[in-house]
Amino acid sequence: MRVEYTAMGDAINLAARMEQTAQTGTVQISEDTYNLVAPLFECESLDEIEVKGKLEPVPAYRVTSAKGVPGRLRGIEGLRTPLVGRDSEMSLLREVLERLNHGRGSIVCLTGDARMGKSCMLEELRAYWAEIAGSDAPWIESRGVSYDTTRPYGMFVQRLLQIFGVEDSDSLEAVHEKIAIAPEGFQPEVIPAVVRAVQALSAFRKDADNPHLEGEALQREVYNACHSMWRASASFRPTALVLDDLHWADPASVDLMVDMFSLVDEVPLLLLCSFRPERQSPAWRIKQTAEIDYPHLYTEIPLQALSVEDSETLFETLLNTADSPDQLRQMILGKTEGNPFFMEEFIRTLIDTGAVIRDDSGMRWCVDAKVEDIPIPENLQALLTARIDRLDDDTRRTLQLSSVIGRSFHHGVLKLISGSSAALDRQLSTLQRVELIREAGRVPELEYIFQHDLTREAAYNSILLRERREFHKRVGEAVEEMFKDRLEEQSHLLAHHFYEAGETQRALKYSMMAGERALSTYAHEEAQAHFQRGLAAKEDQPLDSEGATMCFGLGRAQGSTGQHHDAWETLTRAFDYFEDAGDVAMAVAVAEYPLLFVAGLERATGMVERALMLVEPDSHEAGRLLSRNGLLVNLETGNHNLAKEFFDRALVIAERENDRVLEMRTLSASADVDWYQLREEDTLAKSLRGIELAQLADDSHAEAWPRFLAAFALLVTGDPSGAMPHADEMLRLAERLRDQGLLALACCASVAISLEKGDWVSARDFADRGLAADPRFSWILGMRVAVETQMGDAAQAEVYMERLIDVMRTTSPGAIVEYHSPAWIIPAITLVTGDNSRLDVAEEAAQAVLSSPSCTPRLALLRFGQALISVH
Repeated sequence: MRVEYTAMGDAINLAARMEQTAQTGTVQISEDTYNLVAPLFECESLDEIEVKGKLEPVPAYRVTSAKGVPGRLRGIEGLRTPLVGRDSEMSLLREVLERLNHGRGSIVCLTGDARMGKSCMLEELRAYWAEIAGSDAPWIESRGVSYDTTRPYGMFVQRLLQIFGVEDSDSLEAVHEKIAIAPEGFQPEVIPAVVRAVQALSAFRKDADNPHLEGEALQREVYNACHSMWRASASFRPTALVLDDLHWADPASVDLMVDMFSLVDEVPLLLLCSFRPERQSPAWRIKQTAEIDYPHLYTEIPLQALSVEDSETLFETLLNTADSPDQLRQMILGKTEGNPFFMEEFIRTLIDTGAVIRDDSGMRWCVDAKVEDIPIPENLQALLTARIDRLDDDTRRTLQLSSVIGRSFHHGVLKLISGSSAALDRQLSTLQRVELIREAGRVPELEYIFQHDLTREAAYNSILLRERREFHKRVGEAVEEMFKDRLEEQSHLLAHHFYEAGETQRALKYSMMAGERALSTYAHEEAQAHFQRGLAAKEDQPLDSEGATMCFGLGRAQGSTGQHHDAWETLTRAFDYFEDAGDVAMAVAVAEYPLLFVAGLERATGMVERALMLVEPDSHEAGRLLSRNGLLVNLETGNHNLAKEFFDRALVIAERENDRVLEMRTLSASADVDWYQLREEDTLAKSLRGIELAQLADDSHAEAWPRFLAAFALLVTGDPSGAMPHADEMLRLAERLRDQGLLALACCASVAISLEKGDWVSARDFADRGLAADPRFSWILGMRVAVETQMGDAAQAEVYMERLIDVMRTTSPGAIVEYHSPAWIIPAITLVTGDNSRLDVAEEAAQAVLSSPSCTPRLALLRFGQALISVH
């Protein structure tokens, strides 16, 4: 195949003029080229020349010879930042790569505070990997960014699109064609799964035959596709998957990364995670899971500040001198506190301002000012701002515009918002030369990245507020234009830019879109952030339909992150609005939502009863509401007969409408009522039927609750071995759904089964996981007291007993787990230890449960505990 290429534009015109004016046998270059090659070649300055299309003459240079000792292509000539004080860490990382090259995978966490050298070490490692495995050896790198923490699977979407060469301007058809072509190393049978995952994550919809996935189906596609893709790559050739700045990763990306740990046992795959040691960030779970569940594969490399000796070595290496004024040395070492990036920037500032210059030999640096006269920035941010201020106006403006786009930015977006300035490329070249930005890639399109995020922050903070708003508006409108067919994919970014631009209505639109998209992928934390920001923007306005819809989204997100009381309050606020506005469809949707019942709620049935008054008595909507009301009535009042009446009516409607989902939910709710009425056989039968229907409907959320009931029904009827598979499956479902409430319940079942089997270690582990999901879960707290007592750790048993009683004291009395748990565990522990000092607490708790009108026969079993109290 013969291909012809044509180059056009300003650069070609300038190159042609250079060729025309050059003397025979010489090489003549423009200023931009000179800036790029000056460290490598000796050049002489020529007179300025006239160029067509240029208002002013342009400088020209003649290349005379190659330099004997080539300098750096990037940064200030003569200033190089080596890796100092990281020998042991680099040795460990090289060993990891050597094992990978010999077929053994690893999980590595590289942790350290900002600017401690993590990214520099990754660059060195990438070069070493190419050296030992070949320049084409797979090294797949992705990076978190601070403004992208609410985009589900953002770190993986970013890299997947780059792998397949998807460009912002691509049509949906072009996207489909690109991701259908397998890159080298991907087996053909893997491609369909990868295609569907990329389409789903990027909100691509080809046609009606390829429906848009949501919820469990979407998550399953994403997980299966990523497993298949990386397994194929690593099976073909050892592969390094590197994720930098994971402290800014979205929780969904972290969950996917953790799920991929099992692959490392199967194929030569390196999962290298770099992040700051921030315990509150989702990335911290990567470290915890790896060190607990995969210790045989795990290596942790923490980076500390450089020692005084290493800092002095770095200082001397940067300035190529050991005899600088001691006052200057101590000042810089004191200010930079062992941070290598801060030291480099500090010395660069001294050079830029002329305080430090080359000596006559040109090989060493010397101080050209009194130390006391040198301006000293108080912190790194001030130092970076000073560097930015020394740029010319147009170049500084380009840097500022880039900072608004983000840590990384595409040339096309920058060109669109900067007015297609002819000088843009020259300014970007200047910014690269002074090492404020660097090129990140050319495929599928030219992309740049700030050298450090602190540089981006400094550039961003240097923008006047009124200009900042205008810049954000430009970026938002540019993204709207470039992604007009795929707005959902970029909704999180659009919301961010329009909020910052003060364009509240447009921001609210995209917050809603981003929140719903996050919910559809079980990215509950991200969804909560979007809805909360939207509601905060409307807090000084009366609640309207848009706000109520956001409340509905926020309530669902809160319920799945374990914030049950907040969720009930938020959903009640949404329901009140929809009821008053006459929006029956939305009022019913809120009322029937299966939020977990929690202690302390007043009249939980009230919302459903009000919704029933809005619909026809035997309508399909009434059936769904009756099913929900049966469950709540039993929990709230213990009225089994009334609950059964509601369930029977709901099942009649389900049969008439051929609605298997309604039948499934009603059977599960009815099984719950049977459990509290001590009808274990009915509980088990209905639960198993509910599981069967849930699997037919591919509804993992609906399957989880009957799994819980089936596990306990089998446990109390003497079959703990039969109960365990249900608990295990519920735990798997809860983790996939990322639902903290269901996760705590699944762990509760597993603790109870482990206790019955006498497996104290497993019981403790499951209790830890459950309490991590819900620290106030009284069932687990009570069982944890039993575990520690059985293992002979009286001190730990006391700790959990105090926590259990504290939860009781901070909860209103009633027939609820917060009182039921201490009422049975305290007498049981007294029977073992003989310590009866807390029996009065147990009696108080038991009376609160037994005197409640909602006390069911199962809860009334506490009377056996009271008998123990009487004995003591």
